[in-house]
Amino acid sequence: MTDERHANRGLPTKDLHGPEHDLERRKRILRTARITLIAIGVILCLGLLRILVLYLLNISSLADRAEQNNVMYVQVVSASSGKPDANMTLPSTVESYNVTLVYARTPGYVKEWFKDIGTPVKQGDVLAILETPELNKQVEEAQATFNLSKVVYERWKLLRQEDAVSQQELDEKTSAYKQATANFQRIKELLKFGKIVAPFDGIVSRRNVNVGDLVNSGNGGSAQALFGVSQLKNLHTYVYVPQTRSGSVTIGQEVKIFKPEAPDKIVKGKIAHTAGVIDVGTRTLQVDIRIPDEQSFFLPGSFVEVSLPLDNQDRLVLPTNTLMFGSAGPQVAVVQEGKALRKSVSLGVNYGRSIEITGGLEAGEQVIVNPVDSIANGQLVSVVVPAPPVETAKPATQSPK
Repeated sequence: MTDERHANRGLPTKDLHGPEHDLERRKRILRTARITLIAIGVILCLGLLRILVLYLLNISSLADRAEQNNVMYVQVVSASSGKPDANMTLPSTVESYNVTLVYARTPGYVKEWFKDIGTPVKQGDVLAILETPELNKQVEEAQATFNLSKVVYERWKLLRQEDAVSQQELDEKTSAYKQATANFQRIKELLKFGKIVAPFDGIVSRRNVNVGDLVNSGNGGSAQALFGVSQLKNLHTYVYVPQTRSGSVTIGQEVKIFKPEAPDKIVKGKIAHTAGVIDVGTRTLQVDIRIPDEQSFFLPGSFVEVSLPLDNQDRLVLPTNTLMFGSAGPQVAVVQEGKALRKSVSLGVNYGRSIEITGGLEAGEQVIVNPVDSIANGQLVSVVVPAPPVETAKPATQSPK
């Protein structure tokens, strides 16, 4: 039955199960395996290539991100010359040319006082009267001594005319008489100091006594001032100009004087005198500024600020928020070719929000505003231009119907 099936197909049985048939079969199997291995190798290579490409892309992205994170975004200002009309403002105190404390010239008790604080006085007006019981006793004693020495002198003078005493004895009595006279006059003059009077026209600025107070003479030890008297005219003020700006001060120069609480009320004064020398302790020049008498805004003792005009054309000025202070002294950070560079600078006059730079910086350099203390040389920086302020729209107003 098998032979019939093979016979029908035209294939002999020996051809179906011979060595040639097995060889062909192995070749097909090897070819299939080779193709499979090649396909697997290609897939592995493609996978490795993909991993390598992703790795390289990731490294490049990380490098770009690290470079972006390392860049510091900053705002800058240009170092420029100061304005010609720059002013230097210095603190000061209004003073009177004539101001004094009045002391007692003799000890005693306050019997009565007549002038209180704020009272205008004229020269010679009585401020208070003292009771001086001890001094009164001294006057009585001095007068008794004077009367006795006078009688003795006149008696010995008559005796000398009769040649009853020697000239030496008369001279001694004469000297005693003169000493008693001088002492009596001195004690009587001290009695006048029982009246405390104003030394000049002005106003009473202080009263430190009451009725019954015991006062001592002089201004040393336990003595205390009885009154203070000041003039409301002839006011002036002292300012101390730094040595670097002393060349800008000239006698007769006009300055502006104002109170910090009222900067819009300005009184114009003039420089009357300068010390002419630099104080070795403070390295400043003392300047005396006269305040006009017609003003009534300033009182003696007022704290004021004086604005002096300065020639500031050739001096660099920077905002104070560009400075860094450390062990190396004052420094600024400038931008050069996209990198930060720290520079040490020398400072001049401080104008408040700005300060003068006297050395270490060139005009036109870009200086970083509000630099961090940790900024280092070579730090990558990117200059950011601040956006202009946005104007808010005003609500439309409706016209009244």
